[in-house]
Amino acid sequence: SDAKTAQFPIIVTSYAGRNRAIPDLLGKLANQLSIAVFSSCPSHVNIAFNHPMHAGVSYTGKNCYVEAADWILVLDCDVPW
Repeated sequence: SDAKTAQFPIIVTSYAGRNRAIPDLLGKLANQLSIAVFSSCPSHVNIAFNHPMHAGVSYTGKNCYVEAADWILVLDCDVPW
């Protein structure tokens, strides 16, 4: 599917938060588009942990939201999962 027709999109990132403006901006984007954000092997805080669209953190790459996603946007992530 594409972004317009996706039923369960997700954003996956590891180090987008190295830019200190990103966690707030990514949180606003996630809210505006209703897209969850998952941090795979994060080296930075990419979205606030208490943000309603925060889909978790994993160092094993496993995440039920990623497995269910029908559209994934990968931002600043060397090996997404």
